[in-house]
Amino acid sequence: MQNALKHSVARHVSVELRGTGDGVTLVIADDGIGFDADQELGKGLGLISMVERLESIGGKLTIRSKPGAGTTLEIHAPLPVAEASQHVG
Repeated sequence: MQNALKHSVARHVSVELRGTGDGVTLVIADDGIGFDADQELGKGLGLISMVERLESIGGKLTIRSKPGAGTTLEIHAPLPVAEASQHVG
């Protein structure tokens, strides 16, 4: 959200959070100016640190953007499967 507000010059930003069978997915999309994701990924610490933090927990960041076409970030974070507890009474 910070990057969308600071850099995108967007008129609209949407945020969607949904649970999936194996974790949670957060999608942030804007209708801003977009950018070349391949060129920009190595320039700042923001996106790099997001990727590193997600990778450390088995997550993934997908960036879809191109100049003039807005940006969509899809962030997936896995959740550990809780074991069913059994009570013997």
